Amino acid sequence: MMSATEILQALEYFSSDFPYQALEAASEQKEELIPLLLAKLEGWKGQFCDLSDDYYLHIYSFFLLAEFREKKAYPLIIDLLIEAGDETYTLFGDFITEELATVLASVYDGNLEPLFHLIDTAPDEYVQGAGIKALVILYLDGQLSRQDVLNYLEKIGRQCLASAEDDVDENLAYIAGNVVCKIIDIHGTELKGLSEELFDANIVDEWLVNRGDVEQGFAEHTLETALAALRDQKRYQLIGSTVESMKNWFCFKSEEEQKQDKEKFNAALRALLNERVSVKQRDPINFGSPTPSEEVFRDKTNPQKKAKQKQQKLSRKKNRQKKKR
Repeated sequence: MMSATEILQALEYFSSDFPYQALEAASEQKEELIPLLLAKLEGWKGQFCDLSDDYYLHIYSFFLLAEFREKKAYPLIIDLLIEAGDETYTLFGDFITEELATVLASVYDGNLEPLFHLIDTAPDEYVQGAGIKALVILYLDGQLSRQDVLNYLEKIGRQCLASAEDDVDENLAYIAGNVVCKIIDIHGTELKGLSEELFDANIVDEWLVNRGDVEQGFAEHTLETALAALRDQKRYQLIGSTVESMKNWFCFKSEEEQKQDKEKFNAALRALLNERVSVKQRDPINFGSPTPSEEVFRDKTNPQKKAKQKQQKLSRKKNRQKKKR
């Protein structure tokens, strides 16, 4: 059997060969590994952005501590996410949008303040979005009341409306869109008025959601069926097994499997564009913004493009701060 030290060594750097043996051994040595993983999180503070491009232990550590339901990891993970700043995508890639929310909910220690702090201050809007999604997961798991989630969604939505008085950028539009999406997800008819205010202020990223989606979501479900549908989705469930969560990641697949995935993605993209065109033709008022082209969609999902947009956004923010002085 692998020792705890050997497990950490096997997981330290990325390999396209998925480390089944090391992760399965890790699951069997929970008590020995937890203090070592927590020490790693502590040790990365202040130098997290200096990790090499092929370093991967931080991602495995987040998953394992989530699998172990280690509450001491909760504030440490949040601190590191905030420290990551502009390097977030370099350090984590699509983990942020795909799995971070479930990790945060799995290590949650009962104190909402660190999670609120992450949503309010994280430099990366996708991290903020994951924090909002974590609130919904905690609600579905029975750790938060419905009123808790509704209150905080309203708070974020009101903050977006207030911020829009100064400037509307991609970050703000993404967060406002996330708020509306979560209102639909939990069948939050109590906040339908807020969603309308956000659309009226023209600050919602309509790539995420449009007015028609709100009406359709509320019409198709009752509260009970909406929550049942969410609970059936893996991305709204707490982490069970690290192996099961990670084994099908694109980066661990063979070239042939990656090719097939890309073909599926392109087919889904074409279907999405066709659907958007159809919706706009049927209901141009509620749809809102023009139907985006495939080129625009690829720009939005391209890491280099997103990094450039983020740099431009930071430059605009600095310029605004200079003008206020």
